[in-house]
Amino acid sequence: MKQGVKCDKIARKEKRLSKKKRECQMQQMRYPVEIEETMKKFFESLSEKDRRRYAAIEAIKIGHGGQKYICEVLGCDPDTVKKGNDELQGEMEEDARIRKAGAGAKKRLIQ
Repeated sequence: MKQGVKCDKIARKEKRLSKKKRECQMQQMRYPVEIEETMKKFFESLSEKDRRRYAAIEAIKIGHGGQKYICEVLGCDPDTVKKGNDELQGEMEEDARIRKAGAGAKKRLIQ
């Protein structure tokens, strides 16, 4: 029984250390504030489809924790990054349209 307790303590300690290691890696992967501001401005200038793909590429570059960090920097939803990643992986079919047909503001008739 004592050996099982000892193994549990070791496992918990390793888990805490790995969590601290991940947090440390995330702090190292942060961009400088000036770069984050430039990324945000660039992101806002892109079309909807390009925004998804850009966010996905940045998240992939960072690796573990990248999606959360990029969502914070760019102010986008995690689903946006996931959809962009799917598009980059070729799971979504290529379409020249940015929005579905009929989407967007409706035309007004002048009378």
